[in-house]
This record gives sequence, C-alpha cells and structure tokens, in this order.
Amino acid sequence: MIVEKMLYDQAQLLTSALELSLLVPPTSQDFETLQAMARSILIYVSRDLRSPGGAFYSAEDADSLPGKGSTVKKEGAFYVWTGSQLGEILGD
Repeated sequence: MIVEKMLYDQAQLLTSALELSLLVPPTSQDFETLQAMARSILIYVSRDLRSPGGAFYSAEDADSLPGKGSTVKKEGAFYVWTGSQLGEILGD
C-alpha cells in the first residue's frame, strides 16, 4: 500500500506550523514546539522522500519491518505506536 499524498500533507503541516509560529510570542514554549515541528518535517522530507537523483517522491510505502530483527514487512508497522510510547511522548 502507498500512503497517498504524503508530500502534499507534509507541505500543509509545514506551512501551518510556520504560520502559527508567527502568531505566538517567540519566547513561548509553543513557538519552540512549532519550530521543532517544522524542522522535523523538513528533515523527514529530505531524508525519506527524496530520490537518489534529488527529486521528491509523492508518497512512501506503508510496508515496514515491525521491529528489530524482523525480516517480514507488515503494512503500516512503522507508523504504529504503543500506548506506552504515546505516554512517553505526550506525558500527562
């Protein structure tokens, strides 16, 4: 399965993060969070959606290895988070 419109979605998220960051005080935690989000989107697109020739792919294959040592790909495994992983990221 191909994740549709991935590059378009990333562009929309990047634009939203940058525009929203212009509306909050530069000293706020929200500003830092939005800027970090924008940076991570740019890193992801450059690293994972760029072809060896320099062009950009419009999407990424959703099949991925579910864990270390796995040899069989599973659809969407890369994008599945456990409850404990979400709790670690989001906190209380």
